[in-house]
Amino acid sequence: MTYGWDLENQLDQACRSDNFQLFVRQVLDKFPGIYSSSLIEFVGSADNEIEFIGKYEHLIEDLITALETAGEDFNEQLIRTLPPHNVSNKARYPAAYTTQLEAEVKKAEHIAMDRFNYQ
Repeated sequence: MTYGWDLENQLDQACRSDNFQLFVRQVLDKFPGIYSSSLIEFVGSADNEIEFIGKYEHLIEDLITALETAGEDFNEQLIRTLPPHNVSNKARYPAAYTTQLEAEVKKAEHIAMDRFNYQ
């Protein structure tokens, strides 16, 4: 929402809303499980996935681990001190879930939740 809706994106066009909860509700109704399905395109199926999957919750540490594992030269201190980029405007576009909506998202996306150990 911060940068507008993608006119080429089917999900954006079908579900766009200035209200976060309405947007999520429309995604759940029109594209249930789409996030889990799209992840498989990036990480592979469970029996043939890529070797390392970093998580947003510890993105910096996982990036450093991936670069070290790949034998890449990099400046660890630079990575640790880079300011955030492409950050959502949460004051203008709050992304708050009700307890019920959160439960519905978890149910619809249970494949990703289970596979990547989210509760």
